Amino acid sequence: MFNVIEPQPLIEGFPLKITCLDHIQLKTFIVTEDGSIFDYTIEEEPFTITLSQVHKQVSKLISKFLILPKSRSLVFLLKDGGVSVCDYSADILSPIPLTGVKAASVISRSPFTSQNNTELLAVGVKRGISLFNLTISEVRESDRIPLPGTPTDILFIEEFKIIAATKLGVYLVDLVVKSAKLLYAVIEPNLLKRINKPSYFISYLQRNTIRIDKDSQIIKNDTFVYCTRETTFTQINVTTGSTRNIFMWSTPPTDIVIGEYYVIGLVDHLIEIRSLKTGVLLQKFVLESSSILNKGDLVYIGSFSNVWRLLPLDFDDQIDELMSANRFEDAEAFIHELEFASEEDKQSNIIKVKGIYAQHLFNVKHQYGSAIKVLESLNASPLDVLELYPEIMFEGGSENQSELLQTVSPITGDSNLSTSPTSSVIPNPSTENGTDPVEIKERLDGNHSNNVQPSKEKALAELSSYLSKERVKLTRYIRDLEATVVDSIGTPNRSSYEENVKNSLADCRNLKEVVETALLQVYLTTGSTLLGSLLRVENSCNYERTVELLMRFNKYEELIDFYRTKGHHQKALTFIRLKCLENKYEKIVEYIQRLDFNENVTTILEFAKYTLEENSQLGLKIFTENPYEVSLENRRRIAKFLTGISEIFGLQYLEFLVITGNETDVEINTQLCLRYLDMAKTNRKSDLHVQKFSEFINKSNYYDAETVLPCMPINDFLMEKTHVLSLLKRHEDSLIIFLEQLHDFNLAEQYCMKHYRQNDSLSNSLYTTLFRLYKDSNVMDNERMVRFLNDFAFRIDDGRLPLEYLAADYQLGELRNFLFLNSKLMLIYKNHHLISENLVKVSMMKARNTKLSEQKPSITISDDSMCQVCFKRLSSTIFTLYEGKVTHTYCASKQLHIIK
Repeated sequence: MFNVIEPQPLIEGFPLKITCLDHIQLKTFIVTEDGSIFDYTIEEEPFTITLSQVHKQVSKLISKFLILPKSRSLVFLLKDGGVSVCDYSADILSPIPLTGVKAASVISRSPFTSQNNTELLAVGVKRGISLFNLTISEVRESDRIPLPGTPTDILFIEEFKIIAATKLGVYLVDLVVKSAKLLYAVIEPNLLKRINKPSYFISYLQRNTIRIDKDSQIIKNDTFVYCTRETTFTQINVTTGSTRNIFMWSTPPTDIVIGEYYVIGLVDHLIEIRSLKTGVLLQKFVLESSSILNKGDLVYIGSFSNVWRLLPLDFDDQIDELMSANRFEDAEAFIHELEFASEEDKQSNIIKVKGIYAQHLFNVKHQYGSAIKVLESLNASPLDVLELYPEIMFEGGSENQSELLQTVSPITGDSNLSTSPTSSVIPNPSTENGTDPVEIKERLDGNHSNNVQPSKEKALAELSSYLSKERVKLTRYIRDLEATVVDSIGTPNRSSYEENVKNSLADCRNLKEVVETALLQVYLTTGSTLLGSLLRVENSCNYERTVELLMRFNKYEELIDFYRTKGHHQKALTFIRLKCLENKYEKIVEYIQRLDFNENVTTILEFAKYTLEENSQLGLKIFTENPYEVSLENRRRIAKFLTGISEIFGLQYLEFLVITGNETDVEINTQLCLRYLDMAKTNRKSDLHVQKFSEFINKSNYYDAETVLPCMPINDFLMEKTHVLSLLKRHEDSLIIFLEQLHDFNLAEQYCMKHYRQNDSLSNSLYTTLFRLYKDSNVMDNERMVRFLNDFAFRIDDGRLPLEYLAADYQLGELRNFLFLNSKLMLIYKNHHLISENLVKVSMMKARNTKLSEQKPSITISDDSMCQVCFKRLSSTIFTLYEGKVTHTYCASKQLHIIK
């Protein structure tokens, strides 16, 4: 139950028995058992109640009376059924009976303003209502409206409309047309025999509600009448005629009054206050011997010797009072009973209660998970949850953290996307009932311990679980927002929509930064093993705050991971070089090997230099054990960099690229070739260096021979030089080396066999060139010359050249094989030419015949030409060629139709 009403004593210990009372505005009249009337005046500030006048023994028959202030009248309902009126401003009250009124059961005044300061009085009489107009000078009966029964209660709901209750039911009386309409009837007529007191007590409330009728017309200001019959409390909608039984009183009340959201009933000398909406008992209290319930601006309660007035408590004060007593469920239930100007106002109050309830659960009961779930039920922002952990939010007084929170503007759920972050909904954390908020972790003083007390550990565990879930939600929400920008292409008002989405994205990213930074601090405080997994993946942790915390907690490995994730590799490697005392260079190599060389080559080369100076083999691993593909430009740059440090480093890297990596770049291969050449020249006696150079020259085809050849000695490395010359197609120079410097005919002939290409103009004359060199140098005897000609006659492209060089004493028989092969070769060349020429001619003839066959034939038509189908003259008709015959077009189409 709630305290919605506060009774205020007005008169206590009155010496006479009070029988009835009435009040209007600040004027109150009390009637005692002996018929005396006491006139009181109330002042509010400061509160005083003053007895203004006493009228002794006016009438002993008064059972009820009313004050009519405009006419300065007191209207008395007498116990004998009569009604009297008197002027209460007179020194002596002299009641005057209303003529024609007998067996009156109830009296009621109209609260509505009329002309000429006339007040309307309704008197319930037998089977009807008598209406009287009262002025200062006169009382005049204006009308009489019949009813099916005698009224037990009367209420004015409009200037010319009355609600009247009888034992048969509740009626709406129209004073203009003088008719009564039944609104609510007795269900069990036989029950009337057992009723010895008025059957109904009624009261009404008019609300500015909005309703739409069947014709889509908006109707406002529904009027609700509430009535009590026995223990049943019923709501009647006067506008629509609908009824609803709301609740049952514990015992039948003797009177009721309707408040804004509650009904007050006088039940067995108790005051019961129930909800108009649900009938829930809101408040119940005892006012000793209370028997009188007076309706007016305020509700007055009277007993035999006391008078109270009921002061409604302010809604906010009532809610605050319930919360101060830790009755949060009652506070929420009370809010549901209230009527608010809008649903937003109602929800705002519910959120306020639940927010403070969450703080109570957290700070007082230490039910951390329950507190967070309460906030989650409100779709609260993570900022609200973090408010429960003030030191997670602002520990250490970080200005950066405060600035970060200021950038997070509230985000409403006004989006088509689901799981939208919401604005802050609860007040700032504060102490409650003398209990401080939970301390999150030890104050950091330079030496940090990850040991936390069990209650703190549980609180942080709940926060960790919550922040992890919110992190996932925010990630998905941001991804969905980014997708909406793409989906909005081509839609109207796209620019304004994108602007709204961008603002939401900025807010969400800032909120995610707060969430992940707080999660980081929780992991640090609890020593969670999840810290590394948070920092090793893409995250939104605030940069300055994260670095500060990791340094403070001596989490150097995690700091390095954080630098890597953020792409701050220069800072990470500098930190490793300056801060790490053990295995620093191994860590540098390990770090660099996880980087993309192409994007970070400058940083890699800078820190590789330090490693190479300390440990060359370890430093070279940076380049030789790199899992990423390095671009050609960077491979050249690395080779140049390593050569600049040490020619050995450069050579090892070049060998790694060419031999292990099968490098095909000409520049890199040329560098390696020149390095081998320099080493071979410097260490000519070393078989290893010469062998490396020789093998590279003979096996590789990717170096630049034009560059390598000038660097080779004139009279050294002759075999290697012939291979270089062969790449340049300088075969004659190679053959000269074999003949003049190496004096080895076999090598020369082997060279020709290796490089001879019949279809290559630069290589198909090798044997002719070798023969010419033989003759010019006079290094070959005739016998060897004849053998050469006979063996290689088919590869000498110019058969006349050997005949010109041959001596006159050569016998033709000795050259028989050469001449035979040479003449046969010439004949083959000649026949090949003729065959090719004839093939071309045949192709041309076939093309011409094909063209002629595809051309349309010419047809001559004379006057005697006949159709070959119908055998009629073609004359000037349309004709065509059908199956090689000239026919009418019609005849040809007819034949085709028959065939089909």
